[in-house]
Amino acid sequence: AGVPVVTTRVGIQGIRARHGQEALVTDSWSQMAKLIVRLFKEKKLYQKMARLARTLVEKKYSYESIAALLDGLYREVARG
Repeated sequence: AGVPVVTTRVGIQGIRARHGQEALVTDSWSQMAKLIVRLFKEKKLYQKMARLARTLVEKKYSYESIAALLDGLYREVARG
C-alpha cells in the first residue's frame, strides 16, 4: 500500500521484515505511538521504510514468488 509498518512482535511473526528497515517493531503501546509520530516527522524515513516494505512484499510474498516457491517444492517432492 506504500506505507511503513509499525507493529508488535506478534504482528510481524512469519514475515521477514527487519526492525528499522521494513518495519518498526515494539510491544510497548507508548513506544508504538512515539514511532508513529517519528515516521510522520521524518519524511525520508517514512519514504524509505515504505519503499523497503513494498519491495519485501513484492519479492517474498507476491502470488508470483509464492507460486515459484511452491512449484520448486512440488518438483522436488515429485523427483523423490
